Amino acid sequence: MNSNCQKRATKIVYAPLPSHSHLLRSIYNIEIYDNQEVKWKWLLLPDGSRVVTDYQIINNSQIKI
Repeated sequence: MNSNCQKRATKIVYAPLPSHSHLLRSIYNIEIYDNQEVKWKWLLLPDGSRVVTDYQIINNSQIKI
């Protein structure tokens, strides 16, 4: 099998829930490759509530310890 045709392993990552149940989510989950991580971007509302509105996919080789 050609290496370009090989299927890469993926995983489903679920977005964190909003801080209050009355808030609607815009992101439920994303699919990423096994060698990737997700950095969630939160929106802080005036009442102090938080909800995920975006994300950044980071390759493990980019993660600094």
